[in-house]
Amino acid sequence: MVDSLVSAMERVQLSSSTPDSTADDWIDHILDSQRPRKRIKQDKEALKLELEEKYLTASTSFSTEWLNKLQQ
Repeated sequence: MVDSLVSAMERVQLSSSTPDSTADDWIDHILDSQRPRKRIKQDKEALKLELEEKYLTASTSFSTEWLNKLQQ
């Protein structure tokens, strides 16, 4: 925790000392790096096709465990 605070303060000091940065650029950069990214909405039709493929499409092969049970 202390190391991350020291690191953040060093970044603040470094970024505020650059002549082409505005006064609020450093905090925006820190917030952007800490904030989770927004989720991209998935197309409903694409999601439906993906789920159908994963759960409703019949498998074309058996697992080795099932084949062994069937052969006994």
